[in-house]
Amino acid sequence: KDGKPAVWVVDAEQRLTLRAIEVLRFGEQSALLAPGERGGLRVGERIVVAGVHKMRAGETIKAVERQQAAVR
Repeated sequence: KDGKPAVWVVDAEQRLTLRAIEVLRFGEQSALLAPGERGGLRVGERIVVAGVHKMRAGETIKAVERQQAAVR
């Protein structure tokens, strides 16, 4: 968003919110976020990983579970 990294977060009602994140480093298939609230995500939050260019804020989706990302 506006040239800065952001992710679509899925809430309990399956609605989307675009949230800014702070990326410390990108890998081939991963991204290391800044720790804690500074990074922009909390442990256990669900994010959209496919089709992000088609999403809109407030949109309701049907989430499909995939393998979990490593959270350290």
